[in-house]
Amino acid sequence: MDMYSSSQRTIDIGKYKKVKKIKSGGFGVVYSVQQIETKKLYAAKVIICDDNEGEIQNIIDREVGILVRANHPTIIKFYGRFSK
Repeated sequence: MDMYSSSQRTIDIGKYKKVKKIKSGGFGVVYSVQQIETKKLYAAKVIICDDNEGEIQNIIDREVGILVRANHPTIIKFYGRFSK
């Protein structure tokens, strides 16, 4: 997981706009988002969690670790995480 630290994979959320809500679950909501400059569509997961920074970081690390290692045609490639 070290090779994909959050500082190396941060995406500027201001370069994207929400298109629509795709699905929600226990840990977050997945949205269709569009990169403003290129018009490309992506999926973005917004983590739903209380303000416990340690818990939030653990959830993000777990989710990113799964996506980075996953290799399946139905799983979208991981590009990075949005910054606030």
